[in-house]
Amino acid sequence: EAMCKKVTWLGFDMDHTLVSYHVDEMYQMVHNFMVDCLTEDQGLPVDYFDVPFDPSLVGKGLIIDFDTGDLVQVDEKGYVVAARHGCSKILSQKEIRKKYGDKPWTYAESLSKHERHPNFKQFLTHFDTPTQHVLSLLVDYWDSKGWKKYMEIWPKLMQGFVKNFTPSHFRDDIGTFFPELKRQPEKYIHKRPRLKEWLLKLKKEGKGLFLLTNSHVDFANYLMGYAYGKDWKDMFDIVSFFAGKGRGFFSNPDTDFIQVDVKDPHKSEKFVTPKLGAGQCYIEGNALEITKLFRGADRRKALAKDAKNVPKLEVSSRAFVETKDLKALSTPTAAESTIDVNTASKSKRNGCVAFCSEVYGLRKHSDNTVVCFVGDQLSGDIISCRKHTKWMTVYIMEEVHNDLEEELETPEGFFPPLAYLPEKVGSKASRTKVKATTKKDSKTIEGNHKTGTNKRMTHIGRAISRYANVVLSDVMDMLPKEKGTRPEGGCC
Repeated sequence: EAMCKKVTWLGFDMDHTLVSYHVDEMYQMVHNFMVDCLTEDQGLPVDYFDVPFDPSLVGKGLIIDFDTGDLVQVDEKGYVVAARHGCSKILSQKEIRKKYGDKPWTYAESLSKHERHPNFKQFLTHFDTPTQHVLSLLVDYWDSKGWKKYMEIWPKLMQGFVKNFTPSHFRDDIGTFFPELKRQPEKYIHKRPRLKEWLLKLKKEGKGLFLLTNSHVDFANYLMGYAYGKDWKDMFDIVSFFAGKGRGFFSNPDTDFIQVDVKDPHKSEKFVTPKLGAGQCYIEGNALEITKLFRGADRRKALAKDAKNVPKLEVSSRAFVETKDLKALSTPTAAESTIDVNTASKSKRNGCVAFCSEVYGLRKHSDNTVVCFVGDQLSGDIISCRKHTKWMTVYIMEEVHNDLEEELETPEGFFPPLAYLPEKVGSKASRTKVKATTKKDSKTIEGNHKTGTNKRMTHIGRAISRYANVVLSDVMDMLPKEKGTRPEGGCC
């Protein structure tokens, strides 16, 4: 709440952030359509794969190593500290050292750089994490056949992802995921009237609000419409659909904004210059351009506030300022620097004097923009944002409770993402003291849990502590606490 007060622009991801799902139902649905894809579409034996979903076999942050077929968990230095092969073979510490050696995991460098690699896949979202059960079944099936090329497993799972998550399939009713959400939205999606009330209150108080989602226009409009009402777009000053947050929204300043084609959003192709305003919606875009818009708006607000304390400026000068590039106006010329602005402004002698007053006002308020983005995708929403912008971040992790110490059930044989690892876990090399890489390492997570400088965490735990300013279990945790109120969705 304290951090929120100094933020001038507050942005949100959509899925599992503003839109809260019934996670248990979602996981079951994803498991079911993956099983159907393997058995009905690819001809794998029904009796082997058509089994009830087991939530104890899945966990966010785990990694599939296609060289070994193991689901692994590595520490912040890249050493494997936990592993499971298939559905039931949990490797002991001795077996892990024998299999992976007294050295960092083969792909630790790529993992530390948050790079994609064909030989492993890390599960970071509520859309891919539930597939770990089916993945483990596939590993066991491969072993039963004597097959060792575990790399061939991933294309089989990808067929299920493509069939169910391709954006245009919402429009065309293809797969299971989109049609099922349309058929029974109440089964999978929470309505959030209290959160909407809070957002509208923030907007009324002058807080800038924006939405960045990787979902396409039609699907996002459906979800937000169900959770917040048909007028949901009016809550935001700008919306970016199909933003590509992990592909370039934060890192590529040359990504254009595209005007939404009302007839068929999937055919949108006209490049436009974005602007702020209730209901302003675009496809793709980039963080740099949006930040410039935020700064310009904040400067105008500050100038308008200052204007109440001085005589009214001449119309011609104000029109001039409004139509010129604000950045170009932020530095006065030598001639303008010689004018006593306070005296000149009061005299109202001409438009030039009023213009000079505005110029100095811009300089005074040039750095008051503070942007914060809230999301649940560690790589795309949090890490990419912090690496390429000066925005603050709030990481939504439904697997934790409010105090961040009591985590929800973790898959057997693995460690909670935000917990310190036991000293005896891992090889001798992996247990050496960990030095903080920045002075902020011990202060980056607000709340009861704070990272230490000489204790190890899992790789994902350290990434969270390094790149997230705050970790919450639900966006509702950002609201002022009220007695007798129950949260809308999430696990808190």
